Amino acid sequence: MHKILSLFILSCFLFFSCSDKKAKAKVDSGLMGETYVTQFGNVSMTLWKDLKRNGNDISLNGGENLKDDVRGISFSSDEFKINDLNYYKENFVNIGGKDDAQFILNLAVHLKRTDMYSNQVSIEDVVKGEYGHDLRTIQIRGKESYYDDNLCFLYATLQNGSKVALFQFVCHEKDMPFYYPELLKSLSSIQL
Repeated sequence: MHKILSLFILSCFLFFSCSDKKAKAKVDSGLMGETYVTQFGNVSMTLWKDLKRNGNDISLNGGENLKDDVRGISFSSDEFKINDLNYYKENFVNIGGKDDAQFILNLAVHLKRTDMYSNQVSIEDVVKGEYGHDLRTIQIRGKESYYDDNLCFLYATLQNGSKVALFQFVCHEKDMPFYYPELLKSLSSIQL
């Protein structure tokens, strides 16, 4: 009985070890600007470094206008040609992260901090406590229509319960990120 139990545990360990897909990425340049694509299992995540929206401002939270240069995160189940995550790890050596998921979000935060959005509270301001709050958790909430796309938002939850939009990403009905609990779990556990 003990041997059977041991073999069962070993087989489960080998199964999950082999089925675990590390986050990998490619960097690509296209009409929307430079993108960073990574893979979590069967879910692809794209981080836009410079997303251009035909010269139009994008409105967040009913009136907070962003400049044309929009940095965001997109989730998709489409297939991508995946290369190595080491490209960004080698070029952003000071970002750090206990795993690939945290590195990716740290990278997004780093890119976000380089923006100069006059009408949006930045994550750097929140972390510094300039608004009297500390960043507590990160979560993905909401959906808004923008032409033929849906904009979802990555929020920071402050200690007083209010939320600050940090990033936006395009998501389609079939690719809504809360369909992927394993990815949300990784993001929600990250503390900046």
